[in-house]
Amino acid sequence: TPFWGDYIGIIGAILNNNDKTIFNAFLKGRAAINNNDNVAVSESASTIIRELERSTAGMGLRYLVRAKTYYYSDPVRRNASLSEGYGFIEGLRYNNSKTISDAEINEILTLLGTNNWSTSLENINTAIDKLSTKFGFEVSKF
Repeated sequence: TPFWGDYIGIIGAILNNNDKTIFNAFLKGRAAINNNDNVAVSESASTIIRELERSTAGMGLRYLVRAKTYYYSDPVRRNASLSEGYGFIEGLRYNNSKTISDAEINEILTLLGTNNWSTSLENINTAIDKLSTKFGFEVSKF
């Protein structure tokens, strides 16, 4: 969808996986299907899955960093960013070959809570630390 293209465009430079990496993996995979090359299909699928997971985690982190930025100055943007971040992090759960465990996802989501008005800055910082550490992201780039 255009949304994933937009997200990858936003986060791709930070993660060094610009849209060409994923686009080319889709092209390679499609050609491999046409040529009955199961090895290349698997390689392409692995690249797509890995890079989409990294992009999803990166967008989750980006929104948490934004929530932190707006914590005191703009509660509407803070809460919107927390909601978006929560959604991206929850989305990590639905990858059968994910890097992050369900327990780790649950831990991060529990830190964020279900009421953005009561999510503490300390919990946002802890969630940022856990997510960035798990994926090896440098928070200052987000």
